[in-house]
Amino acid sequence: MDQTGFAKSIERTEPMNNLGSPLQIFIRNTSSMVLREMRSKFGEQKLSYVWALVEPLGWILMMSTIFLAMGSHVPPVGDSFVMFFSTGLVPFSAFKDTGNVVRNAVKQNKPLLFFPIIKPIDAFVSRAVLETLTQITVFAIIVGTHSFVYGSIPRADWINVIIPFALLAIMGFNVGILNCVITAHFHAWEQIWGIISRPLFILSGIFFVADTLPPEARYVLSWNPMMHCIEWLRSGFFPEFHSTVVDVGYVLSFTFGGLFLALVLERVFRNKILE
Repeated sequence: MDQTGFAKSIERTEPMNNLGSPLQIFIRNTSSMVLREMRSKFGEQKLSYVWALVEPLGWILMMSTIFLAMGSHVPPVGDSFVMFFSTGLVPFSAFKDTGNVVRNAVKQNKPLLFFPIIKPIDAFVSRAVLETLTQITVFAIIVGTHSFVYGSIPRADWINVIIPFALLAIMGFNVGILNCVITAHFHAWEQIWGIISRPLFILSGIFFVADTLPPEARYVLSWNPMMHCIEWLRSGFFPEFHSTVVDVGYVLSFTFGGLFLALVLERVFRNKILE
């Protein structure tokens, strides 16, 4: 019997109303799937723990070396290229990688989704939570290691580091669901998105500070909410840095407006997503 037939043949002996409220069911499903995803991602391949840290650290060290070789001995903000790029690359990865894992959540959890109690939103949220926690851990390890090596503890405003970091992860969650919905209707979209999203790596403020750009370029890039979040995060991490570009209202409107749209589309097109 195939997985579809097996799942459909299961008879629930316990009424759904005995399983708890919808919120309780959602929390239980999501927490269980986070543990399952964690075992799948890190349990079967021990090197996955190392790779999660080595990949961003490799990028950071490479970019630091390139900028030093070009004669830039002082980063635009702070006194360490490693920390400057870390406060750009790792938060951006929270957006990009969360979007990628959420987009593929349904495809890679199809057997579980044959059970009526498991919904696509459970798979989306569980993957987003695990990826966000992974990126936070990577950021904490880099900051902690840098502080230990150089004997300096960051005088950061951690609230204004955590909030934009979380908002970037939520943006990735939104984009992941939207891409999942679009791909369900138009399969080539996955490849198209991969192409059109690549410039975001350059245009989101990983390599620069917006205030150093010409006014025309600054205005164009100000439409990119990811750049606002990275500038906001750096303003919290580096006490001496105060960005004039950050528009908190714009970022919050974009993030939670996108979240509302993503959740509505997920509910409307749930059956199409599951095909």
